[in-house]
Amino acid sequence: MMCCSKLEWSGWTPCSTTCGVGSQTRQRSDVCPNIPDEIQRQSCTLGTGTYGPWSPWGDCSSSCVGGSRVRSRAHSCRQALDSESEPCGVQGDFSEWSGAGPCSSTCPGGISRRTRSHSCSNVLQGDTVTCGQPGFFMEWSQWSSCSNTCGGQQTRLQRHTCGDDPNVERRPCGGSGVFGAWTGYTPCSQSCLGGTQTRRRFDVCTRDVETESQNCGVIGAWGGYSAWSQCTRTCGGGALECSTFNVRTTTFCSPAANNAVDGVP
Repeated sequence: MMCCSKLEWSGWTPCSTTCGVGSQTRQRSDVCPNIPDEIQRQSCTLGTGTYGPWSPWGDCSSSCVGGSRVRSRAHSCRQALDSESEPCGVQGDFSEWSGAGPCSSTCPGGISRRTRSHSCSNVLQGDTVTCGQPGFFMEWSQWSSCSNTCGGQQTRLQRHTCGDDPNVERRPCGGSGVFGAWTGYTPCSQSCLGGTQTRRRFDVCTRDVETESQNCGVIGAWGGYSAWSQCTRTCGGGALECSTFNVRTTTFCSPAANNAVDGVP
């Protein structure tokens, strides 16, 4: 007849819980197969448990100052996660300036406005910049009327599109050398050829006189004969014959008498 006996105990199983008080067992078999294994149980204590490592920080709730972020860790004896938070976010900054708006003037001294926004606030910052083009001088104006008929002047202007002082040109006008109309001719100095007559005109400023002369007079015509003059001599004695000449004159258009001699036997 075989004698039955127990084998060695197995090692203790792991504690049935990771936290607090649990139990663990060990067993041993008998050399006889028909004898059940003997089981031994005991309590075990692992304490209050421990925390695992922190998780990475989560995303910040805001990109700007005032946000928060969270991280957590698990506990070996609790189902709830342990978590903590910290503030996060940046101060933010202003964007680039916008392009300048329309200029308030086409000439220098105008103002153009530009803006920029802040990434972490509703602040819209404004700024002004000077603007405007220098402009240019336009075409010359027409010459003005002479300011005086004697020793006056004329002006013309070249204006600037942006109101700068205009360019001014001046030139003299009027003055001596401007004569009025001719007077009528004076009566001829004589009625026959060789006479003269004159006319005058005056400088409107200096009253200098300019004189112009022309010849005048007519050719004239013979007037009627005068009566015969006395014979220059007499002849007597009957038998003596002689010839005499009578002279008659005309004085029209001639300072000296023109003699017309007719032979009279």
